[in-house]
Amino acid sequence: ALTNSLERHSQNLIFLRTAALLDRRRWLASIFVPANTNGDLREDFRRAFIPVHYVNLSNVNYLELRKSKADTLDPRMAALLESCDVHVYANTYDDPDAAALAELAARYAHPGSKRVMELPNLHPPDVDIVDAFVAPSHFAASQTETDKPIATIYPASIGTPLPRAPRRKGVFTVAHAGRLAPERSPGLFIRIAALV
Repeated sequence: ALTNSLERHSQNLIFLRTAALLDRRRWLASIFVPANTNGDLREDFRRAFIPVHYVNLSNVNYLELRKSKADTLDPRMAALLESCDVHVYANTYDDPDAAALAELAARYAHPGSKRVMELPNLHPPDVDIVDAFVAPSHFAASQTETDKPIATIYPASIGTPLPRAPRRKGVFTVAHAGRLAPERSPGLFIRIAALV
């Protein structure tokens, strides 16, 4: 996975969940981040036995990479990128480090390797540059017309459990945390609450 931070947000949680669920007898997982990256997910990746590789991007310009100019990437890091059979990343247009990581992954990918991207960060909206997608919800998945595979992975399902509040015997509290917007499915909450 290639990301521009180790902060706790939906994309990194999707990366973490995807990697944690892999069959370790068949797959190895790593995450690539800019060398100056910090964030509170570092420990989560360590506990899941997912190594974090810090890529020195100080002299790397993604616009120059797109013009097929030479790069100064450490050969060991290039070899790590080349060894990956699948790159999972966001084609981010507003962050130069994320764009540089995506360009380097494409540059050093071996023939036959695959690209997987999270849907909301697709820019420009050209589905031909990837082989498959992941989406954080069915709503997000339904917003892109493509014949490529789309896997829906809910990042909230791997969050830290909330502490249990004391409750009266036989009384249950059911709550919905989210905006009252179609993509957050408040109607689904109402149906679940009715079933409970």
